[in-house]
Amino acid sequence: MVVLTLAALLTASPPTLATVPWSTTRVDHELAAFYDELLAKALRQHRLVVTTSREAQSLLGAERQRQLLGCSDSSECLLELSNAIGCDGLVLVSVAKLDATLTASIKVVSSRDGKVLAETIAESATEKGFAAQLELAAQRLGEVLAPLPPPSVRSRAWVPMVLGGALMLGGAASIVGAYVEAGAIDARAMPTSMASRTDATFGEVLQAGGWALVGVGAAGVVLGALLSALFPEAPVVPTVALAQGRVGLGLQVVFR
Repeated sequence: MVVLTLAALLTASPPTLATVPWSTTRVDHELAAFYDELLAKALRQHRLVVTTSREAQSLLGAERQRQLLGCSDSSECLLELSNAIGCDGLVLVSVAKLDATLTASIKVVSSRDGKVLAETIAESATEKGFAAQLELAAQRLGEVLAPLPPPSVRSRAWVPMVLGGALMLGGAASIVGAYVEAGAIDARAMPTSMASRTDATFGEVLQAGGWALVGVGAAGVVLGALLSALFPEAPVVPTVALAQGRVGLGLQVVFR
């Protein structure tokens, strides 16, 4: 069972977090400390900056460390601990061994007001499996607290550029084909025949279509280059429009 709640994002950039010693029930404290290190490592792999309770020991004095790291879950105490470490939020974990199952409730609280920003549960019947569940829990927390940015124009600018280049190549091939066709007509002995006139008309259409493809392709290349150069970070959002019974698909560029 997984419960994941988002209250608010701390900042636009990935938040800095700190872990505190786990609250344990029928779980060895050394094992809990090991799991704490694993969870912190997994959170770092998902774009979060994390300071473990052991690392906090080098930031706080011994007496201050005992006071803060051993504090209760009261908002005043958690706020004081967050300010002392210099983080945006705290990772609070309560783990218990129920029969043969390890179950941990993991939540991240804001250092400003103590509100829960995200929470999830990790559960496994084995200690090794529990470590794997912690990695999945870190992934879920990372998706909430440090989501990946939306795709930018630059990441999509290659689409009109590639399509435009393909159209230009197709247009150039059509133009070359038209000139080859015109040369074949000039070499014929009966330039006024119906077949020659038909071939000449086909060559003109081929040439006109080729230049049109070159023009459209060049416009696509220029559009892609301009989007990439002028608006490299503008998000591209897929859009679906429904009007008069018809469905339209497209990409919306959001300029800020």
